[in-house]
Amino acid sequence: MSLALDLPEAKVGEFLAVLCAAGGSTRKAAKQLAERGDAVRPKELEALRDQHSGLYLAIAAEQTRAQEEAIAQEFREIVQGTNRLTRAFVDELAERVEAGDIPRDLPQVVQALAKVTQVSTDKLLALTGRPVNGQTNNPLDSAQKLVEMGILVPKNADAHDTTAEDITDG
Repeated sequence: MSLALDLPEAKVGEFLAVLCAAGGSTRKAAKQLAERGDAVRPKELEALRDQHSGLYLAIAAEQTRAQEEAIAQEFREIVQGTNRLTRAFVDELAERVEAGDIPRDLPQVVQALAKVTQVSTDKLLALTGRPVNGQTNNPLDSAQKLVEMGILVPKNADAHDTTAEDITDG
């Protein structure tokens, strides 16, 4: 008698879920099930997967969706965190500018914050295909605010000729 015919539906679902989590490897799944007290041979798991292929595919799709949602949530948190950090940085920077203390590494900090936000947003959109919480999450918002505050000057503003000239002795 085959294992696939002797199991209650709950056990079938449980075994197939372990098999999906093991990436379809019947050996890995059999080992994991044995560690939990269910002695099942890889051949039996293969037969179970074949007999209940629809259920197996549904479980695999749900596990994949759950993994993708967990990854997307991590990127949401990164985007939200970098947005909070950027806002806090701009507020602190405004206070420092008012006090006459402008940090020398300001352009690098702004660029780094914008890059982290941009990459996280791009990954999140690639995973979900939709905007996050209806926000635009423009990575250059903080730089634009700094320009509006007069802290950063755009490259093309007051452009000067900065070409090098050869100086010769004589």
